Amino acid sequence: MKRPWFWVRVLGTVLALSLLVWLLWEQNWGALLSALGRLSVQVLGTALGLYWLGLPINAWRWRTLLRGVGIPISWKKAVRLVLAGAFVSNFLPSTVGGDALRVAGILDIADLNTAFASVVVDRGLNVIAMYSFLPLTWKTFGTFLPAVGWSGGMKAAGLLGGFWGRLGKLLKKFIGAIGAWMRSPRTLAAGLVISWLSLLPSFTATWILARSLGIPVAWYEVAGATVISYTMGLLPISLNGYGVREVTVVGLYSLLGATTEQAVMLALVTRFLMVLSTLTGAPWVGEAVPKG
Repeated sequence: MKRPWFWVRVLGTVLALSLLVWLLWEQNWGALLSALGRLSVQVLGTALGLYWLGLPINAWRWRTLLRGVGIPISWKKAVRLVLAGAFVSNFLPSTVGGDALRVAGILDIADLNTAFASVVVDRGLNVIAMYSFLPLTWKTFGTFLPAVGWSGGMKAAGLLGGFWGRLGKLLKKFIGAIGAWMRSPRTLAAGLVISWLSLLPSFTATWILARSLGIPVAWYEVAGATVISYTMGLLPISLNGYGVREVTVVGLYSLLGATTEQAVMLALVTRFLMVLSTLTGAPWVGEAVPKG
């Protein structure tokens, strides 16, 4: 059952990347280079730092969840595992690889069920936090959503059902795993607050890059757009959202007043910096897995 879906995702990724290549081919390369020239080293460095900052904040959330059920994980261990997991997720055809590494990395201090449940709850809180920004999506794109296929086009392609199916499975796992934390609602509340905090650096980094490229967007519009690009990444039609996210970003920011060249550059630079920010996890991949 999983193998056909894997090839569907491979095909989806190839098609999306092909569309992105076509977009690049059709652009005014002078305008693209001009857009890139707007991004100073200081801007790129600030954005990279902000994208990276979300990772230790995620580690803070996961550590809070683990300590809330009596798992004595150190700050250093939590950060290294989250960094390593993010690195693995970016270089394997599934985010599951990074989650599995985190689970394996704490089996010396937690049983398998608790370790797995902690990762599920951690991911679930991140999803809840992201979708709490949906009002900003509606405020930003409410009049455009039918035009961009948020409703009709996705239903016609059968993609909305795939999204709800995937999200439903995650929520089902979340509800099943949350039992140990129900006795500590303060831990869950703290985890949710930290989840909101973890999203702010990413939104801000993208906003800084967009404004530096000359795209006239407000911070809340970037947050609203990110919810949609995040959702497209959840659709079971590509590997880690490659290509799909970039094409989505180009479409969304074009609606917000960007030229196609500006939107393409934003899509490429944000993806590059997001991936680059996870490279700091590479040294900890081997160390993350318990020896023996």
